[in-house]
Amino acid sequence: MPATRNIVSAALILISVIPAFGQSTSGESTTRGFVLAIGSNRFGKLDGIKYAEKDAQAIAGKFGQLGYQQRLLIGSTASVEVLQRTLADVVPKVGPKQVLIVYFAGYAQYDKNQNELSLGLPQVAGDSKEEALSVTHLDGMLRDCAGTVLVILDGPPDEAAIKATWRPPTDTKVGFWIGRGLEL
Repeated sequence: MPATRNIVSAALILISVIPAFGQSTSGESTTRGFVLAIGSNRFGKLDGIKYAEKDAQAIAGKFGQLGYQQRLLIGSTASVEVLQRTLADVVPKVGPKQVLIVYFAGYAQYDKNQNELSLGLPQVAGDSKEEALSVTHLDGMLRDCAGTVLVILDGPPDEAAIKATWRPPTDTKVGFWIGRGLEL
């Protein structure tokens, strides 16, 4: 999967600027951090995305090979409810010299008037309602993370419009990256 390789390469370039990356204070090598890969091929009545879940599996696998602990949310586990529980478990485990990568492949909605980007995830597993998780809400869930946080939004349908006008929350320490395949 060339796109997967490009995403992993791009993410590693971004996080390589972190001093003492992957080292504990005693000099022992530790886990580099965590990757939470989320893939959802459908959202409500929308089901035209074919590869989001496979992409999430591939990203989790690649980062696992690189020493990241993995969490994978796909299919019925890709919901806001499960994401909140997973982040409540993972965020406190991320140390100051570690990285938390949140990768999302699936539907995204953008409200230009409100400057709000939302991820197409049902609130509860198996729910067919077309509710979504706002990036502002996701940012709030990541605020207590001691390490560096990178959120990668892979291939939302209106990517060009989002990149042209959307701005992440201004008071955040979270890095956001939007792209289709994230080619370098």
